[in-house]
Amino acid sequence: MIEVCNKTDLLDSRSLDELKRDGQCFAVSVKKGFGLLELRHQIQDSILSTTGRITKHLKIPTNGPHLAWLYKEATVESTQCDESDPEKLLVDVVMTEASYSRFLSRFGRKKI
Repeated sequence: MIEVCNKTDLLDSRSLDELKRDGQCFAVSVKKGFGLLELRHQIQDSILSTTGRITKHLKIPTNGPHLAWLYKEATVESTQCDESDPEKLLVDVVMTEASYSRFLSRFGRKKI
């Protein structure tokens, strides 16, 4: 469970500091956008650990079957060309440990 304290923009700085120091809840202000990124990361980390998934940063060939396999077996979060090697893609994926093991056995250990 993640406890969230909203409307922290209404607190004075001393109360806000105490709330942050206690660490019992995430101090956010939806109105001002304060603390939302940290909350998002905590939610993502909790979901990943609960579901047994991991985040990986991979470097794969642009013209191989790697990307199609990843789209089928994992959740591809982002892709971009590798500026230092235009024949490679940098891919961020969320996958299970088992899927990652299958990826490595099929394509090798090329990662960044």
